[in-house]
Amino acid sequence: MNKHSTKHTRPFHAPRAIPTPASITPRATSALLPFGLLPMHRASSQHTTKIPHQLLNQITSANLTLITGHSGSGKSTLLRSLQHTLPITITADNLALPDPTKPIVNLFNSPLTQTLQLLSQVGLAQPNLWSLPAQALSTGEQSRLQLARLLDAAKPNSTILIDELATPLDRLTARSLCASINKLITRKPALHIIAAAAHEDLPTYLDTDLLITANDLSILPNQYTQETITYEPGSIDDYHALKHHHYLGTDPASVVRIDRAMRTCPVTKSSILAGVLVVAYPTLNASWRDRAWPGRYTTACKSTNAKRVNAELRRLSRIIIDPRSRSLSIASTLVRNYLANPLTPATEALAAMGSTNPFLKSAGMTEYKVSHTPSDLRLLDCLHHLDYTPNDLLDCQCLDPLLLRELKTWARAKNIDPNHGSLPHYTAFKLLTQPRAYTHVHQAHTE
Repeated sequence: MNKHSTKHTRPFHAPRAIPTPASITPRATSALLPFGLLPMHRASSQHTTKIPHQLLNQITSANLTLITGHSGSGKSTLLRSLQHTLPITITADNLALPDPTKPIVNLFNSPLTQTLQLLSQVGLAQPNLWSLPAQALSTGEQSRLQLARLLDAAKPNSTILIDELATPLDRLTARSLCASINKLITRKPALHIIAAAAHEDLPTYLDTDLLITANDLSILPNQYTQETITYEPGSIDDYHALKHHHYLGTDPASVVRIDRAMRTCPVTKSSILAGVLVVAYPTLNASWRDRAWPGRYTTACKSTNAKRVNAELRRLSRIIIDPRSRSLSIASTLVRNYLANPLTPATEALAAMGSTNPFLKSAGMTEYKVSHTPSDLRLLDCLHHLDYTPNDLLDCQCLDPLLLRELKTWARAKNIDPNHGSLPHYTAFKLLTQPRAYTHVHQAHTE
């Protein structure tokens, strides 16, 4: 053997470098080296993918696009590429973190009326939630709030990008959230939303214009399926099961009928109570009723008026929807089903949220704005004279003597106790309420 030849050596494989944006520690190195891996620090970089021109044209012309695929298939990368490509995009990153000291109605730039409409459109038509901070909401409610804030921040011709849509939600709530998006797309033709989700059931919940698989950018046909909801006679137990979701703490009086809506849970296949409608006798007097039926219930004979009201009228006293079932048109369908087979020739309803969530009007009822009574106007004039607002009535210790006297006059006009300790609070509530009245006459009784 030549003395200058080298001894034969065996090839070996050095540990494979694993790039990571984290700082490298001995603990991390010790964890990876036994597997032939060596962590190496590298500054974080966000990858993007090249989007074919034809696909990009399809995405920009679609109102609702869903990117689907398993975790790690590239959904977020594709969304990030679209964010860099499209001219105006809105993402959760564009939103300031919710201030934990502020109620959710303060997280919007829109006027209050428009803010309440936005909250209603995404399924947050619950006044008891509006004064809470975002951190106090459930996971499902926070998802709805984020959607409302994205809508609030969206500019003309912008596109809303949503990653991990409905990922942390139970499937009933996920479907309800998707129903909110479907409705928004229908009502706002200029709205563009691109969402990404890993759950296999999301394509059946969203009525997409474009459904894309992330791993190969292939286009799938629309897979949306309408959910079947059963409407049937209910009981007082159904009302009690959902009444804590209603903004009024008192129970309706003189209940005569309850209808309910039932949903089938896609996971357990069991039925859950989704909503109830409560029908009751109406009050004998309503200031707005004469506008709907002139002279019918306002004759000179009070006994005749009472008999006609009790014989011909019933009031839709409560319509309550489980939060997991909002945006599925359950409320309007409950009303529509009742009006198709009512107990009396005429039906009425009074809704404090009529201007925010006009489902009674969409169900076929005629809407009336409820005007302030003469006693209301007198008290409002007094407040204006003293440079007060109805909100100032909440500070009972600092009320002007003139205002206190007018409060008692107002109470006597309403036939309520003028010396009740909660009178100022009740008065503020009544003056600030802008309800809508709704009426309907059964077709069979007009022929």
